Amino acid sequence: MQSIYEEIMPIFPRGFFSRRSKREHNDVPAGTQGPQEFHASGPSSDFRQSHSGGFDSVWQGYGISPSVQRHIITDFPYSDNFPFPHIGWAALDDSLSHDISGGLPASVLIGFFPDDSHIIPMAFCDSRGNIYTTDERYPSISSSSEPLLSFMKEAEGHFAAGRIEGTGFSGGRDADSSTVYGSHGAVVLRVPGSARSQWVANWLESDGKFTLEQVLSDLPARMAAQLSYQDMAAAAFFGIAFYPLVCNVTPIYGLGDISYRLARQAPLSAVRSIRKDAEQLASDGFRVSGLQAYFIDSLDDAHMFEPVPGLEAVHGKEPAELVSNKNTHLFMMSWAGLDLAPALNAIRLESSINRVRMISDILETNDAMGNRLTEDTVDARHISELDLALLRNPAFGALSSLPVEDYLEASRSEGDGYGYTGGHQDRSDDEDTEDGLPGADVAADPAASADDTSDSMFAFGFTPSDARPPVSPHSSSLPWDRRFLLGDTRDLAETVGSTNAAYELYQLVRSLAPQAGSGTPGPDASPDSHTTEWQYRQLFARIISHLRVPFRYDINFRSNIDSGVAAIAYSAVSSLMMPQHRYDPYTGERIGIPEEEREQLSTQYNLRLGIILAAAAFASSPEIREVSLRLDSLGLEEKLKERTVLAHNIIEKILTSFESLSQQLQNLSQRIEMLSGGSDDDETEKKSNPKDGDVHGRDVGMTVAGQPRGVVNPAGSRGMRSQGGNEDTARSQEEINSIFEQMVHDIDLDTDRTGPSGGSGTGPDAGDTPGLSDPSDTEGTGTGPDTGAGFEADFDASLPFPFPVHSVSSAGVNVDSSEDGIMPLTPVAAVTFTRDEFVSLLEQQGLNDPMGFYCHFDAVIDPDEKGRLKEITAPVDIHDERFSPRGAHEEPEVAERDFSHDMAEVMGAADTAGLSIQRADVIHRLSDSISRIARNPHMSSADKAQTVMGYIEATGDPEARAQASAVTSALIDGNDVPPLSLTWVKEFEQARFHSNELIQQGRIAQSVDNQEKAIAELDEHFHVEGIVPRYFNSYADRVIYNHLFATPGERTVLIPDELFDAHFKMADALFLMGQPRKAAEHLNKAVSYAPSYTMAHLRQAVGLALVEDWDSAFAATVNAVTIAQDRDDAAFGYYRMAYAAWMRDEFDVAAAAYILSAQIGPERMEPLGSELEELVRRARSQDIQLPSGEEEAAAVMRDHGLPLWPDPQVLEIVSAAAEVCVDNRLFIPARTLLVSSARMKDTDELSARSQQIQVLRSLNA
Repeated sequence: MQSIYEEIMPIFPRGFFSRRSKREHNDVPAGTQGPQEFHASGPSSDFRQSHSGGFDSVWQGYGISPSVQRHIITDFPYSDNFPFPHIGWAALDDSLSHDISGGLPASVLIGFFPDDSHIIPMAFCDSRGNIYTTDERYPSISSSSEPLLSFMKEAEGHFAAGRIEGTGFSGGRDADSSTVYGSHGAVVLRVPGSARSQWVANWLESDGKFTLEQVLSDLPARMAAQLSYQDMAAAAFFGIAFYPLVCNVTPIYGLGDISYRLARQAPLSAVRSIRKDAEQLASDGFRVSGLQAYFIDSLDDAHMFEPVPGLEAVHGKEPAELVSNKNTHLFMMSWAGLDLAPALNAIRLESSINRVRMISDILETNDAMGNRLTEDTVDARHISELDLALLRNPAFGALSSLPVEDYLEASRSEGDGYGYTGGHQDRSDDEDTEDGLPGADVAADPAASADDTSDSMFAFGFTPSDARPPVSPHSSSLPWDRRFLLGDTRDLAETVGSTNAAYELYQLVRSLAPQAGSGTPGPDASPDSHTTEWQYRQLFARIISHLRVPFRYDINFRSNIDSGVAAIAYSAVSSLMMPQHRYDPYTGERIGIPEEEREQLSTQYNLRLGIILAAAAFASSPEIREVSLRLDSLGLEEKLKERTVLAHNIIEKILTSFESLSQQLQNLSQRIEMLSGGSDDDETEKKSNPKDGDVHGRDVGMTVAGQPRGVVNPAGSRGMRSQGGNEDTARSQEEINSIFEQMVHDIDLDTDRTGPSGGSGTGPDAGDTPGLSDPSDTEGTGTGPDTGAGFEADFDASLPFPFPVHSVSSAGVNVDSSEDGIMPLTPVAAVTFTRDEFVSLLEQQGLNDPMGFYCHFDAVIDPDEKGRLKEITAPVDIHDERFSPRGAHEEPEVAERDFSHDMAEVMGAADTAGLSIQRADVIHRLSDSISRIARNPHMSSADKAQTVMGYIEATGDPEARAQASAVTSALIDGNDVPPLSLTWVKEFEQARFHSNELIQQGRIAQSVDNQEKAIAELDEHFHVEGIVPRYFNSYADRVIYNHLFATPGERTVLIPDELFDAHFKMADALFLMGQPRKAAEHLNKAVSYAPSYTMAHLRQAVGLALVEDWDSAFAATVNAVTIAQDRDDAAFGYYRMAYAAWMRDEFDVAAAAYILSAQIGPERMEPLGSELEELVRRARSQDIQLPSGEEEAAAVMRDHGLPLWPDPQVLEIVSAAAEVCVDNRLFIPARTLLVSSARMKDTDELSARSQQIQVLRSLNA
């Protein structure tokens, strides 16, 4: 990877730094406009020795007339190392001299002055803030020319007069210094040949005077502050670009260098480069910012500059990568398979980066507010104090990433009248990094020509005084990160420490609550308004997803709005993550922080975090009267010290959970059980999951004879008949035996099924069909959308869990011992806060005394003599049923609830029976109901018989109805009620077992016939007049069916899962045996049973393509895309649609489908690109026009009446049903519906996705 130095140097003309005149003789008289040669007097011998190459001795210059305006600077720093000691600028001609004299920006040459009447051109500055390199007296600058530096205007506003004067807090000005009004912006370095630009410094302007800030070169105030436009340009060229580049230094100051390195390099390599940069800067006399120095110190504490076994690069690749979270603008380390020690070191590195990030946010915000304490003016001691202050008041910046529009009126976000209307500066370039360390996005406007007066670049005009806004807005009208920094303080640490940010956080979230509930905004909400479970969980999850803290932790919550209670379980931050050094406030010496103090700092931080979470929980609804907290410790210190085998294994499990973040979120549907905290033994969780394991978008291709399972016959897939004759030609018995034995080995008819796929990877979703791989099999190589070498790899890509909310669970991974018992954590604190007392105490003392705060509420907490929290017996368990609405975790099959009219409209059903998807559960509930009725002493025999008959008829199950007479007769006669004898599935399974025995005996044909007969008999059992037999893979499929497929008055009856599964498995077997037509019949039957199951349509489409029924295959793909709830399913559906359309000679539809498939599921279908290229070649040969982009493809689909995914109606059905289920205590179907809704929206916005995952976890039992 090229450095900025290597990228920028090509912008200079060849031989720019060592130019000789092309003239043979120095015969041009002085005072003319022709070129002359001048012998360099520098640089110094020391510079020549330390910087190889140096400069040539002969340079070419031009004479300038006495009337031309100029400024020669004779004492510029570093001039001893220049070829000529005097630098400056000169106007191009006499006409521009008048503008300069009038104080206007005008075009000038910048260069060396060998004497008062000659200039050696080095750069040209136009009047619009662009500096170009040149060696010409009259440079030819066009709109296509690339500037070296550009001055980008970002905002206007008030800032402290000491800023523009370059005096800071010196010069006799105190903290309440006067302010001036002016402009503010960034100096950016352009990268040749690209749209990229790199922040390198800041500038201010007021009344025509300019000041440079955060410049790498150590410029005295007279050369950096209150400069004319031309002087600023000369100082910028030589101080920001020329000299640093001559020294082979990346010309980026402080935080910019940190961001630059982390954006382009792997973490260890980056931090080591940052230290090398600082060392080189110091040796060459450049400035090292206090922030950069403190960051290096913290990295030294984390031992990042020593060899770190397990974290070092192997063959050029480091095992840990830095992942950025757009939601919180913080970062986390991601890895695969690290041992305990290197993993903990990786987390410490992550913490160091995030602590610096949060410190820089405050400095940048203070900068944007116009205050004097910026990165330019604070040293490492101030940074250290600010770091500790933030750890003692973690609420200070906790919601600074919450979008302003969430809590301010749009008009307020346009400008606050005090600071700047602009935002932070992006210290990284604008192409490689979407979320670098803080800063203002740097726009890369095209350069304007010297005489261009357009607005493509800003004009250095001055704002009239009568247009300036007032200085002092009310803090509530400001974004969160600005409302605490209105004062121009001398001590940011003191400001952070004295601010009751926790109570402000409570007030801010409280103002958001009406947006989640009904009624009027904020504190004036009507007492009659009611917050629903959905609204509360969505708002609280949103707050959690935006919560910014520097350390990893996990959080899980429950709520019961009707009872007014909520519970939160979260994980503690180890003292290992706390700073190890601080600076003595008097001597400035760096001193160690004792272990005991670090333990106390960790304990207090954890308790404060709990108060913040409780404040957000209370504020999210006025109906929450109690919030219970439980703090669990990972015990990292003890585990690391003891290094027992048991401890090692436990921590490795925890760290494995940490590292699965991006994979977890990219495959939200596949990971639903882990994300939600359900354990394998939890039957309830299984019921909430789609029966196929919710593995959508996986391979759905049909296996064919002679090929590995899951690989589609290339001939069949392309619709070209094989050359071997008719597809149904009989094979030799030996070949059939071999094929069928392979099939049986793959699908084992006796294997217990967990879904249509049998849970073994051999069902309808399994295989290696080209074009659709299982995303869960992708290795975390750092090439995916959520990983990368640095900040440029954003979490967005595909999906987040917010880092700081859980960093551990940034991926949504559960690490709460109370959640699933996978990781045995230790409870160390538990408390129940009551609303009124909590809010009152929070307002009075904030986070000042966290231990006293907890003890005020009789917390169960036991610190040892060092301040470390000891294990307790926790009275708080978030799984306690009181923290969830009553009956919320009942399955629809057993809930027996009638729906209100409104709910029935949304669910497409009158009661919970209309949501059932498991026949076995329905029959089990029926048996329980019969037993309960039979035991009821208050009912007559006739009433019992009538009631039982009603239950049996309501199920509609033909096997149960066949036994109705015997059951009701027993009830009427007063005899023992015979249990329902369900034999159909047992007999079917026995037939499958017999088929296996026949295979073992080599009687393949009989085995097939036996299985076909068993399937046909079970099919026939459910072909009863008056009922509609159906299979549903998930509750989402059922709700979609209710709305789109069910007919009025329909009696839907569930078939056994085994029957549906058998049709898929039989289709696999027949494809393996080379009988695709018979296989297609089974697929058609499966679709008739499951019209709302996307995978059934996809498999049908593939099967129909193999028999070249292109019209039917095309229709199957249309159905699949229409009801698809997953982007991979939709992408594969479009992919199959494309080929079917091609075979139907619908070339425009085929191209459109290919384009949409690639857009929805990039890199999923490997053959797609080559197939589309072939289609385009064929269409071109026939002069057929094809769509060429996503918009044109969508237009083709609309013109043909074909679906665009996601289907708006399906999305609305699923989303509305998810909300209604949460509000009406049906959490099991709500979970599946919520997952489907999230998959269909599949937004790249990290916030929305992580928020839904957090809500999903809250629905656990």
